[in-house]
Amino acid sequence: MADVRTIRDDEIGARVALSAEAFGFPAAPTAEQRFRETHDLRWSFASFDADRMVAALDIEPMEVALNGRWLRMGGVQGVQSVPAPDAAPPREP
Repeated sequence: MADVRTIRDDEIGARVALSAEAFGFPAAPTAEQRFRETHDLRWSFASFDADRMVAALDIEPMEVALNGRWLRMGGVQGVQSVPAPDAAPPREP
């Protein structure tokens, strides 16, 4: 069964690698540092299969006005997962 939890600082490299694998492009040399500067790990979640990170997403905390009341909510962003084993390779641009 998969484990879902916030990621730790020592897992940022795995998160960057997952993004590169999911979207089919190499990670920039500065990607880990940029992730640290732009993400709050309290809101960065990942799913693990054994010890392998297989999916991830971030939540952007915000508030929305609804019927005159302000409600806390979270915007989901940065959703990624490992490609399916039988997925077609990425197309050339």
